[in-house]
Amino acid sequence: MKHILEYYLFKGIAFFVRLLPLGMVRWMGVVLGYAFFHLIRIRRSVTIENLRAAFPEYSTKQVKRIARESYISLAVSILEMLWIPKFTKDILSRELHIENPDLIEEKRRENRGVLFLSGHIGNWELMAFGVGKLLGFSYLMVVHPQNNPRVRDLVNGLRTSGGNRIVDMRLAGRSILRALSNNESVALLADQSAPRESIYVNFFGRPAATFEGPAVMALKTRAPILMCFCVREKDYRYRIWFEELEYDDLVGYTPENIAALTERHVKALERVIFQYPGQWLWQHRRWKHRLPDH
Repeated sequence: MKHILEYYLFKGIAFFVRLLPLGMVRWMGVVLGYAFFHLIRIRRSVTIENLRAAFPEYSTKQVKRIARESYISLAVSILEMLWIPKFTKDILSRELHIENPDLIEEKRRENRGVLFLSGHIGNWELMAFGVGKLLGFSYLMVVHPQNNPRVRDLVNGLRTSGGNRIVDMRLAGRSILRALSNNESVALLADQSAPRESIYVNFFGRPAATFEGPAVMALKTRAPILMCFCVREKDYRYRIWFEELEYDDLVGYTPENIAALTERHVKALERVIFQYPGQWLWQHRRWKHRLPDH
């Protein structure tokens, strides 16, 4: 019954959102973000705790400001995702500024596939939809499983509406290797908490269990890695850019190289989050596991 109620609530909100112009959708996101932070307070304590640990030098006022911005950013991103069917190519070209699209084409011409890595910053869903739509290519998206299969199907329908394919991260290994070997592109988010027995990398000063999959796939295939970032500007339009993550010096598929490459992409993401802390998903329990000997 809970899943059915969630499904119809999701459908109802999506229907209502698509009746509105984009500017009003974003305004609604701001209002909802304020409400969830100040009134509903879902995961507020987790958010505050994460920020205090990441920025110990910040005052309580600064921490709460970033936390509130994070809730607003998340709410705006969710509503914009629901508005995806209304995003025409003209609207996308107006709302998304892709700084260095030539880098993608350059890497695709190497015929080794391209591994796109990002995190939950800005609007990652709109970036995934918009980049392929504007630049004329598609990719395999590795997605986290959802508890509600009805809602999952609706969300995945939005994700694939631009021509992208999706694969459950629990079953993704062979699909990723096959896609890269066929010179296709693969996109995944690499900033969620991994199982307790995973690699631990310092993330904002604390060891965080981190998925080794991106490093494993890159070292096995030698596919170029492009870190991709999407940040919201003051006018609520987005700036998107790509950075190649170099790893030519890591020769061989070894535990040491896997750990080294994992640390590199974590640090690349950390640097951008540090610049735009209010746009990252601080509600996530990123540090829920501790090193086994702690």
